[in-house]
Amino acid sequence: MCGKPVLSFSDPNHKLLIKGNYTKSAFLPHSNKPEDIAKIIDEIVSSKEFRDELFENERTFVTNSTDKEWISNWWDELFEKYSQKYGKIHKNSSSISIKIRMGLFLIGNRFYWGKIKKLIKI
Repeated sequence: MCGKPVLSFSDPNHKLLIKGNYTKSAFLPHSNKPEDIAKIIDEIVSSKEFRDELFENERTFVTNSTDKEWISNWWDELFEKYSQKYGKIHKNSSSISIKIRMGLFLIGNRFYWGKIKKLIKI
């Protein structure tokens, strides 16, 4: 978003599932060895063409992989599929164990909120 290329290790052995298709990441480096990272950094610093090309490739990749409409539809379909398949979120849990877990969660959050209030002195 700030118009600069980003360095982010992307394993060449892993492909990303984007809009139903597997694709490789546009981010560099593809190796996490310090020498390879240093070479990429040197190339970015010394070559405006490389820097601009890397930025454009990354921007295109992110733009194509973050279509809000497609992502929201995908999540909706996923939730619909699993809610129809299982009918409820607590597949094998008894109502007592669910209530105990919820109570422990609420108690834990209350303790956590107390710590936050002490830190910011509310």
